Amino acid sequence: MHYGIALVFPPVAILISGRLFQAVLNFLLCCVSIALICSGTGFLVHIAPVVWALAVVHGTHAETPRRAN
Repeated sequence: MHYGIALVFPPVAILISGRLFQAVLNFLLCCVSIALICSGTGFLVHIAPVVWALAVVHGTHAETPRRAN
């Protein structure tokens, strides 16, 4: 579920992972990339916040211990 949120709303996924400062920085990067997309030059820039969010979510899932069944 978190990976899906990271693809659609990267700052929200980072915020859910408990990283407030990184979520704010990711939000600013998303704003810049959306502004560049509107000007027609920044589609590839939007990949950076998505990859960043996926890495944070993956790191958060790797840190949490799994329950034994």
